[in-house]
Amino acid sequence: MAVIVDTITDNRNRTVSEVRHIFGKYGGNLGEANSVGWMFDKKGLVVVDKAKAQEDTLMSAALEAGADDMKDEGDVWEVTCSPENHQAVLDAVKALGLEPDRSEVAMLPQNYVTIEGKAVAQMMKLMEALDDCDDTRNVWTNADFEEKDIEASLA
Repeated sequence: MAVIVDTITDNRNRTVSEVRHIFGKYGGNLGEANSVGWMFDKKGLVVVDKAKAQEDTLMSAALEAGADDMKDEGDVWEVTCSPENHQAVLDAVKALGLEPDRSEVAMLPQNYVTIEGKAVAQMMKLMEALDDCDDTRNVWTNADFEEKDIEASLA
């Protein structure tokens, strides 16, 4: 599985050292810059609760604004677009009177890797530790796990 950590820092050496330490503590390795970037696509992402939006209306507005795709992800619609079109798609969704659950330019995995059992707890701790790092802006992964495994890891 792969993890991308987006950081902002005034001291590159300190940040690299902290991130390397976190990966080591939870059984991972810090690769070279962009070593897993090829596994992800940089995309604009707008997530809207299904209960708030009608599929046809949302899809029409999003596509007209430059969206590439809209997927049914259970309780939500995920609208993806190029990073350049993100603001236009977000504005189109808001023009429908909808407030997105989430909106960002994100690194979306091309493929997911399913993990189970103890690996879920380890991955959750790694993600939390990376997120808690002062210099971290965003963390993305291609790890996929079931809700029941997340609950078991928290117990």
